[in-house]
Amino acid sequence: MGARYVEVRREAMCKALEAAGFKPEVRPGREFHAYEAVYTRRHDVHPEYEIKVYTSISASSGSARGCGEDSIKVVLVEHVTLRGQKGPYVVVQGRGKAKKVLRTGSEQAVIERTLERAREMYALANEYIRTSRR
Repeated sequence: MGARYVEVRREAMCKALEAAGFKPEVRPGREFHAYEAVYTRRHDVHPEYEIKVYTSISASSGSARGCGEDSIKVVLVEHVTLRGQKGPYVVVQGRGKAKKVLRTGSEQAVIERTLERAREMYALANEYIRTSRR
């Protein structure tokens, strides 16, 4: 028998992410992205690095999208300041993508795997920092 899909409640996922220092990504005029709740956490020492968790929790319901519709994604981005003709501007560049988190097993197992992927991306940020600072 294959792995069992589990629905992840918004309340449980959000509570765990916020306890780990993540904040909901807010866009002007709305709490979440139109499609899904996204949580972010900046690196403690080098805030130009940010971990993003795309939760697959629908913005219009209290739980993740249905079975087979999507997985949870965790990525590392870097905010890079560039100089332009009209002054400096910031671009966001992808630096890493963790293995996707399938919503199988138990709700708690899904949340724990999500947090583990976030720790992997934080470690990747540390590696970028270590190798880029001379």
